[in-house]
Amino acid sequence: MITLRDDVHINASPEDIFDWFENLDKNYKEWHQDHVKWVFLNGFHEGSKCYCEELMHGRLHKMKGRITKLRKNRLVEFEFSFPTSLICPGGSFIIEPEGMGSTFTATLSFRLTGVFSRFAKKRMDSVKNHMKEEGQSLRRILEDANSAD
Repeated sequence: MITLRDDVHINASPEDIFDWFENLDKNYKEWHQDHVKWVFLNGFHEGSKCYCEELMHGRLHKMKGRITKLRKNRLVEFEFSFPTSLICPGGSFIIEPEGMGSTFTATLSFRLTGVFSRFAKKRMDSVKNHMKEEGQSLRRILEDANSAD
């Protein structure tokens, strides 16, 4: 199993970051240019189901999943449904208070080992870059919102 991780410091409280994720259905497109759609199918809580569409590697991917663990203002863990789960079982968003802001960590795990990881290197690099862009974008969105207050 390979886990990709991206950390970014955001000058926003854990509550502000978590609130933003509670409204991901409204915020998803703004988060990254390759995001198409996000829908919480039954609210935002542990066990919630979601559906998203995202452009990756020049193709539209449609994915379903659910929140497996939710700790208010701290953690959102999720898993993807079949067939996405065959390659990427899930990931997390971790929010840790740090000084006057927070560290936001995104993770994604992949079932790629041995020879498969060599074949997928370009795609993994693309996903890692996407995650970095998401972190930078989230920082910009939340810090801009805080400076407008």
